[in-house]
Parts: sequence; C-alpha cells; structure tokens
Amino acid sequence: MFALTDHGPEMPGAPHRWHFANSYVIPRFLHGVAFLRGVEANILNDDGDIDLEPMILDRLDWVIGSLGNWKFA
Repeated sequence: MFALTDHGPEMPGAPHRWHFANSYVIPRFLHGVAFLRGVEANILNDDGDIDLEPMILDRLDWVIGSLGNWKFA
C-alpha cells in the first residue's frame, strides 16, 4: 500500500481543496499497489475545526490532524 497525502489547504504552499476533492480519480490499485488517498489536515482552533469540509473528507481514506498551522488566540 501507498498512502498519498499532502498538507491541508490552510498551510502556506499547500494544494487547493480541489486537489483533495478530486483525489477519487487516482486509481485504487495501480500495477498491484493499493493507494490510500489522504490529507494532513490543519487543526484551526480550540474546537478542533479543520481546513476541509466533510464532503471532501468523505472521499479520503486517511486523515491526519496537525497543529502545524494552528492560529493561536
């Protein structure tokens, strides 16, 4: 298996949310290798909100929460 992830859209230099929304076009298997689609989502606040909508998250297999771009109050 191969997990394909990138930083969530709120991280400077990260791909746009469309990158994650369109990840379903990546084949599930390619040359015998399984692909997991994912994101390193940014936790945005104390409530645990992240930078991708549930509709996009539903298309992904793997979601990692990160404090890398947390906006402290």
